[in-house]
Amino acid sequence: DQELEMGLRSLAVPLFNAQGQVQAALNVGVHAGQMTAREMIERVLPELQKAARELTLLLR
Repeated sequence: DQELEMGLRSLAVPLFNAQGQVQAALNVGVHAGQMTAREMIERVLPELQKAARELTLLLR
């Protein structure tokens, strides 16, 4: 929450390879004025996790 840059709020999830190791990460960033941290967790995180699961299957 604005750790990298003031005004930037971001959320990331890992992508795993066939060995269960982190291969990459998927990140979404928004302007801090657009969405609160709670809104990101409630609205964006489930979609980000879904996309990560789908992409993880492709990495295996």
